[in-house]
Amino acid sequence: MTKLLKYVFVVGFVVLAPMAASAKSGTINGPYVGCITESALDEFIGAASNNDQRQMRALLNQLCFNLNGQSYSSIDVGFATSKIRVYTSAGSVVLYTITEALR
Repeated sequence: MTKLLKYVFVVGFVVLAPMAASAKSGTINGPYVGCITESALDEFIGAASNNDQRQMRALLNQLCFNLNGQSYSSIDVGFATSKIRVYTSAGSVVLYTITEALR
């Protein structure tokens, strides 16, 4: 292996290892929401950044749900948003959330 190829391999491993480590399951801890669509999550984030309590309440329990204390398995971990399966006593549901919620 050439020196450059070894360098590329090491850098690739260092960059990709944290991503693989975050693809996991666990419990969400904190005031995070999950939404049934990415657009609903974007809408909720916009409402939160504008401190629009009425819009956030309208989305909660219809398109978005409080994730605090919920068990999950990651499906697709992205840089900003992730797709997860959340487990409840009634079964499970696929939701989109911010990746920070999985840390």
